[in-house]
Amino acid sequence: MRENFSLMKRKKLNFEEIDKKIQKRILEETLLSENFRNLSNAQKIEEIFKIYKLSKNYLDDYDNAIELIRRINYSSQDITEFSKALFKYQNEWNFEEKSGIFLSALINNCIDDEITIVTKNIDKKLKLVGFKNEKNFVVDGDVGDSLGLGMSGGSIVINGNAGDYIGWYMKDGCIFINGNAGKAIGFEMSGGSIYIRGKYISISSNIKNGKIYVKNNLVFL
Repeated sequence: MRENFSLMKRKKLNFEEIDKKIQKRILEETLLSENFRNLSNAQKIEEIFKIYKLSKNYLDDYDNAIELIRRINYSSQDITEFSKALFKYQNEWNFEEKSGIFLSALINNCIDDEITIVTKNIDKKLKLVGFKNEKNFVVDGDVGDSLGLGMSGGSIVINGNAGDYIGWYMKDGCIFINGNAGKAIGFEMSGGSIYIRGKYISISSNIKNGKIYVKNNLVFL
């Protein structure tokens, strides 16, 4: 049984490596095509998003997204335009996680520091937005679970509602929710500040350090 499990694990790793190689090959072919060169930067980002696939490891997925997008010189406006086009892909498997991690990579890799993404035209709630965040960005609309997971700086402003586990493993920076929030806010948080203007379900009982404010009242220190 143990040997079978090890074999299955090796096969899974092999499949993931093969998938990454396929993504890179498709990317190279895409970048070299005349059609791709004639696209706007926002459209180029969208084409790369179509190639991008998730594994089961968010850190690897984030690094893979960075590797795929780093060859495009895009601006904050290009990210905004791309985010407006995401609604077209809502029926994809793992759309919420895929979009959240991909946007997080776009934001951190961007040459600009002030960025806006638009989610109000998307029915599904994007998860993991602001993963490993270091920049300042605003979300025009709602987001899902795990906002700001592992963020180490910058600021995130949500002009809408947010899901569960806001600031999970947050190390530094600020998160502002101008709407309602879910449960387990600040789970495993070790620094930074979270501000909630609306209602919330619960504050996590597992917080190491940091500050949480609700309607300007300090509820955790």
